[in-house]
Amino acid sequence: ALAKDPRTRDEVIEVVSTRGVVTLLGEVSRPEAKEAAKVLASQTPGVVAVLDELTVKPQEEIPDILENIKPPAMPAAYIR
Repeated sequence: ALAKDPRTRDEVIEVVSTRGVVTLLGEVSRPEAKEAAKVLASQTPGVVAVLDELTVKPQEEIPDILENIKPPAMPAAYIR
């Protein structure tokens, strides 16, 4: 279910199940993904409890490298 749901399919979530108790482990990029994973796991037949060990760690914004590019200095020989 986690791999098919659009809220969780791009996340790396480890699922460990023992006697109907599911533990969710890993880092997700959004709080919505964490909540969806808990709900989806709890709705799975045979699951009696869900232990949420997920942490939310937003993906770092990729800096705009073009913003930091400065034109090269002109050598003095080319300045007239």
